[in-house]
Amino acid sequence: MRLSFIAEGLATAGIAEARIVLVHCDDATRAQRLCNERNQPDLANAAMMIWAKFLRREAEAGGFELLDTSRISIDESVEYIRERLGTWRSGG
Repeated sequence: MRLSFIAEGLATAGIAEARIVLVHCDDATRAQRLCNERNQPDLANAAMMIWAKFLRREAEAGGFELLDTSRISIDESVEYIRERLGTWRSGG
């Protein structure tokens, strides 16, 4: 989903205290996960890789947080988000 769409929705709803985090990975990891873990090899295509690159650029340009999951486990990814939520709630 476009990050700008999320930001616009938050603004429209009057939600100022929110974090947008783009969870992403490199193209090789994305292709491996789509083909082997999700059994969706049809999604491991050039259009998907272009879309992922677009989202990363949008995140960088908009100052959104990036979580690169290329070399970390799902458990490490979840723990990262949990820690970020704890920091956000405590005002950090």
